Amino acid sequence: DSNYLTRKIPTELGQLSIMTSLRIHNNLWTGTLPPELSYLTALQSFDASNNSLTGTFPIEFKSWIDMQELYLDDNMLTGTLPTGIGSWSALRVLLVRNNSLTGTIPTE
Repeated sequence: DSNYLTRKIPTELGQLSIMTSLRIHNNLWTGTLPPELSYLTALQSFDASNNSLTGTFPIEFKSWIDMQELYLDDNMLTGTLPTGIGSWSALRVLLVRNNSLTGTIPTE
């Protein structure tokens, strides 16, 4: 929360497999979303909004089947959202505005 942390998101966060919420918004994170975060299979809420993240949304994140809230708005993400997120039946909030994403929100 607004600590102005810089650098890339540490891949080691993926080792915290029982974490249910990860909030790293309002900082200065750069680089891509590390695919290793897909190991957080209990994750229900992820907020990385308002950073300087680039690259695409990793296909590996489809393993977040318990995801309820995903905030990735106000970054510099590109590409499309992967098909797998359409199967996140618990998803209530999806904010991805103010990026350079293309396509539609997947339904499967």
